[in-house]
Amino acid sequence: MTDQNQSPWSCRSPLCGYLIQYPSRQDCAHNMEFVSPCAWHRTPEQIRAMHERDQAMASAARQPMQRRGL
Repeated sequence: MTDQNQSPWSCRSPLCGYLIQYPSRQDCAHNMEFVSPCAWHRTPEQIRAMHERDQAMASAARQPMQRRGL
């Protein structure tokens, strides 16, 4: 069992990119209770790759409109 202010080991190894660490406590960026296994668990590298993929998809979707001058 974990301390109330301490995330479970599954959030810390590997470190979850959604884990917000404060000096006195830790929180989940999704306002979720700490559970294991967590469906939101992603490493910072995975989150960055997802963000880059989303930006590339949005850019590709805008290109046809930009060619037509919209």
